[in-house]
Amino acid sequence: MKMLLQVLTGTCLVANVVALKYTQQQPVCQDRMRGGFSYNIMRHHCGFKLASYSSDITETASACEEASTPFLHRALANKMFSACGDVCVWDFENPDAVEFKYDADRKCYVEQRDGSCAKEHPDALETVKNHKSTLCGKEAELCHPFVPELTENIILRYCGIVGKNGQDHSPDTKGCDDSDTPQVQKSLANHMFSHCGAWCLFDYDAPESVSYAWDIYNQCWKKGGCKNHPEQKDAIARRAQACEFTTTTSTTTSTSTSTTSTSTTSTITSTTTTTTFTTTSTITTTTITTTTTTTTTSTTTTTTTTTTTTTTTTTTTTTTTASTTATTTETTTSTAASVTATTTTTTTT
Repeated sequence: MKMLLQVLTGTCLVANVVALKYTQQQPVCQDRMRGGFSYNIMRHHCGFKLASYSSDITETASACEEASTPFLHRALANKMFSACGDVCVWDFENPDAVEFKYDADRKCYVEQRDGSCAKEHPDALETVKNHKSTLCGKEAELCHPFVPELTENIILRYCGIVGKNGQDHSPDTKGCDDSDTPQVQKSLANHMFSHCGAWCLFDYDAPESVSYAWDIYNQCWKKGGCKNHPEQKDAIARRAQACEFTTTTSTTTSTSTSTTSTSTTSTITSTTTTTTFTTTSTITTTTITTTTTTTTTSTTTTTTTTTTTTTTTTTTTTTTTASTTATTTETTTSTAASVTATTTTTTTT
């Protein structure tokens, strides 16, 4: 029994040591990875210290080359700087190779690959890399930001060189039909190819149906030729992970929050509306009563005038005349009686 207890105790000790070692190897999750960028995110990182002479981490922060701004925003959103107000920000995807340095005169961040920030602030780079290792989430699951323009820096970001297998990935590349050039450049800028040596390129707006194949003889991208190519599924999957689609989810969440605030405001508004409604109701009732009284009076007056009747009574007295005749003397006696007319008027009201 004693030996059994010793064995069990030893087994527990070993298990605890292994568990402790495993726990020590796992980074502590301190924050989550972010695919978007906003004022609220930066407030979360730095409070109100969002702008100074040496940095700008407000929602209007931008790279000096516009095409690189989405990647600067990704780095800022994930706090790829050692302290708020630092002049240097390291790229989220590849902090060892790409960095952004604030240009106070131009008020924008210059993307650079010379490692000057790392040389000037070696401890800051280590701090940033350690911070990234503690973020929750998987980098591969983050959305891909839309890149508005094809530049050399963008292709260097993807491939390290411009044109790995003879094809042209430079900002001067073109479609074999000039009308296709804008879409070719847009698709390259947004990494719509499977790997840097690929001769197939898929249209950013319609990867399921439109593709371009590198024409080695004419040195241009020819529309068609790569439909149903095995690499097409990679391009379709990348397009589906574009930030414009995942932004919809973020916007919905933001809208829900706004709705909550609006709901509170609505409660106050409802109270005011109820009071107003009660007042209006009282005025309406008074108006109706007054109108009814006026109508009744008017009707009575009219009836009185219309139904007035007149009754007339007339009395007439008749005159009687007597005549006497003699031989020599004629005597005539006339009695005139006045006619009296009496009129009685009765007015009935």
